[in-house]
Amino acid sequence: MAELFTVTPADYHAAASFLAGFQTETESQALWLSHFQFWWDDNPAFSNGVERGWLLREEGQIVGFLGSIPTCFQLGGQSLTVFNSTTWRVLPQARQQSMNLLSRLLSAAKHSIVFNTTPNEEVTKILKALKFHPIPGLAEDHRSIAIINFEKVFLSKLGRRLPWKILAKTSGPLLHLLQQFRLRNLANSNPLRVQQITQADTTFDQLWLRTRDLYPNTNLRTADIINWYCFKNKNLEKTALGCYKNDQLFGYALFETKFSNRHQLNILECLDLWIDPAESRVVEALVEAALNYARKHAIELVSFPHFNTPLDQYLSRLGLFQTKFERNEYLKASPQLARQLTPENSYFVGLQGDTGLA
Repeated sequence: MAELFTVTPADYHAAASFLAGFQTETESQALWLSHFQFWWDDNPAFSNGVERGWLLREEGQIVGFLGSIPTCFQLGGQSLTVFNSTTWRVLPQARQQSMNLLSRLLSAAKHSIVFNTTPNEEVTKILKALKFHPIPGLAEDHRSIAIINFEKVFLSKLGRRLPWKILAKTSGPLLHLLQQFRLRNLANSNPLRVQQITQADTTFDQLWLRTRDLYPNTNLRTADIINWYCFKNKNLEKTALGCYKNDQLFGYALFETKFSNRHQLNILECLDLWIDPAESRVVEALVEAALNYARKHAIELVSFPHFNTPLDQYLSRLGLFQTKFERNEYLKASPQLARQLTPENSYFVGLQGDTGLA
C-alpha cells in the first residue's frame, strides 16, 4: 500500500521525473523543475509551514502527486493565503488511494479557500461530491472577443473543406469591415497612454492602495505579486499592458497567449483586468492596445471574459462580439468563509486556481 508524504525540496527531481513520464505528458523534467521553483521557492505567498503538495510512494517509488500553489488574497479586506490545486496525477495501481491526496489538501486549507479551475470531467464530479461550489460571478458567463484573422477563425469553426475555404476567403473582409464599424469608438481620441509592461513598479503599488477597497474579496495586486505571476517563470510569461494618464497608472490587463489545439488558433486570453474607475476610458484604452498587440504578434483572436457585472457593462458598450461560455471553476471554503463571498463583493478573475501557473 502506498504511503503519503509531504513534498520537500529533496523530492523535486524525483517528482519532476514522475510527472514528465506520466502517460501522455509532454513537459520535460527540466520544465517541471522550473514549475516547482516558480510555485514555491520564488512565490511571495509561500512561507515556512505552507505545504507544497503531497506524494504517494510505494516501495520508495512515487506513484501519485498533487500540488498546492499558495497565492495572496484578501478576504473581507484582510490578507489571507489561499491554495490552488494543481497537477493531480496517480498511477493506476494507486488510484484507490488518490483521494488521500485531495483530503490532505482540504485539511491543510481548512481555514482558507481551495480553488480548482482546470478540472476534467472526472475531477469535476469529485469536486461536486465534496461540496466544491462554482466560483461566484455572473449568473450567465459571457466573454467579449475581437477577431484578428477572420479567415482562420471561420475555418476553425466550419472545417477546411474547399467550399468553406472559398466562403472564408470571400466573407472574411466583409466581417472585418463589420467589426471595424462596431469598434469605431475605439478609434476616437483617448487621452490615456497604454504601454507594455516588463516589470511592475511602484505605480502598481499606488494603484492597489487606491483601489483595494473596491472589492473586499479578491487577489492582492502588489507590484511584487504581479512580477512573480507574470515574469518570474520564463516558460509561463504573461503579457501585461498598463494604462497611464500622465505618469499615474489607472489600470492594467494581464494576458496569456495560448494555442488552441482544438481550433488551431493562437488566442490572447485576458486573465485579469484591474482599473481605477475614477478614469472612465481605461477599459477602452486597454482593449484597443490588446488588439494592436495581437495584430503585431500573429494572434488570431483576443478574448475578454466578463468577470463581473461592472466589467460586463464596460465591455458590452465597446461593440466587441460576444459569446457565452461555461466556466468550469470551483472553490471550497468553510461555511463561515463561504458566506462572505458573493458576486457583488468579490472579484474573481483568471488568476484563480492554476490557470497560467502550470
